[in-house]
Amino acid sequence: MTIVFAMIDKYHQKNATVIGINRNGWKPSDLPQIPDIKKQIKMSEAISGIIFTVLFTVLCVYPIDLLGIGRFHDEERITIPFLNADVFRDYLPMIWIIAALGILKESIKIIMRQRTGKMLALHTVVSIASTSLSAEKDMTQLYRYGTEYLIGSLISLHCSH
Repeated sequence: MTIVFAMIDKYHQKNATVIGINRNGWKPSDLPQIPDIKKQIKMSEAISGIIFTVLFTVLCVYPIDLLGIGRFHDEERITIPFLNADVFRDYLPMIWIIAALGILKESIKIIMRQRTGKMLALHTVVSIASTSLSAEKDMTQLYRYGTEYLIGSLISLHCSH
């Protein structure tokens, strides 16, 4: 195999000199750099991140009433939801924004395919933005509904048992 490649290389060098191209052959420094395996981003990592973000968003947005504890009362199944749908509607814009930021981050991972300083900065910015969005919304809800809402939800949960 080595002899065949040597002959092909020699033949290309002869043709290059006949045509008038100054070709001294190739050097190992002409080869592209070997990528660092530790810095590479696997496609499966980014794609699974997008899939889980979409699934989590769909789970949070659509079946709010289905998430809960099922009980039988007088031979009828009653679902006590984990989340209050009226309150949860206020969180929907935040959930959509955080999901969009997560999908954007994973899409950029697919494009870049390598961990760099810019990728680290993007990850940091998206994490800070997501955290600040959720914290701001939590503080707004707590301020809006106050302790009456918290106490009322605890009492209604206790009375439903």
